[in-house]
Amino acid sequence: MLHPCPTPWPCKNASVLSCRARRRAPTACEVVVSSLVKGAPGGAGGAKVGEWRCPTLLNNVPHGPEVRQYFHADCAASVVAALADGKTRVRTFQQYPETNVEMDTYRIGTLLEFIRHLANCLTADGRRVRVCVQGSMGTGVFTAMPLALNGVRRILESMDWGDAVNDLLDERNLLRIGGISAGDVQADDDIFVLIAPQNMNGHSIMPLLNAFCDAAGTRPVILVNPLLTDIPSANGVMSVRGRAERMEQVAAFEEIYHFRLIYNKPNIWPIYGCLRKPYGGPWEVYKRTGAREQEAYQFAQAFATEPGPPELTDAIRRGD
Repeated sequence: MLHPCPTPWPCKNASVLSCRARRRAPTACEVVVSSLVKGAPGGAGGAKVGEWRCPTLLNNVPHGPEVRQYFHADCAASVVAALADGKTRVRTFQQYPETNVEMDTYRIGTLLEFIRHLANCLTADGRRVRVCVQGSMGTGVFTAMPLALNGVRRILESMDWGDAVNDLLDERNLLRIGGISAGDVQADDDIFVLIAPQNMNGHSIMPLLNAFCDAAGTRPVILVNPLLTDIPSANGVMSVRGRAERMEQVAAFEEIYHFRLIYNKPNIWPIYGCLRKPYGGPWEVYKRTGAREQEAYQFAQAFATEPGPPELTDAIRRGD
């Protein structure tokens, strides 16, 4: 059974890996996050709807470590719960200022921090996890890769995966780095985590992703912050032809966790609220109230399916 890790470090219920981790005392940040997550219903444990607590002052960038770890733990709990239920094709989405590629506050380090947290949770019971990031697509002078992923493979290969687990990860080869292609799937891999797979102008990631999933078979594949919407181009890639099939392929990945802030787009201020969906729970809308020290997020409404802009607007206004 996978270790349900709701905190930033393995707890006493984990295997020998966490025994190594317990040789050090938790940091002050870990203590804060542990108390937040354990006291925050509405996570993957099936607690009451509408009682989750959202961190405040999210337009303050960079975010404090306790804010980042709070979101990391919230999302990782949903992933671990979904895999424990036997899900094999899942995706997660987190979009706050440091993980929003549309904003100049985007920070790849925050996303990789989550990947490290998730990898530590998944390897806690001895499973081998392969963390994958797409490489360049195209040929010749048309070779390119998404700007947000440029250099990420090199960072992964030199990353510190945590003092408490580095030794065992190296010793037992529980963590591997790879790309997104059928050739990157090895027979002894147990779980695959794909970092922000995305299409580009003139290049679709879907053929590579489909081949990767075929090679993975029934083993779990987790997409973290995928951007798989079509980007039509002059050379006919991702045009109307085949769009229904591509949408079906994307829909095959169940969205088990979703969090994003609600703005009046294209503006990024003020924040009107947030939308959250944990694994096994509904889509919850929270309205932002107050300012500065008095800021808070109050539950507004829950939906069985993802609400569109009209439903979000009504839910926020209803909270007035």
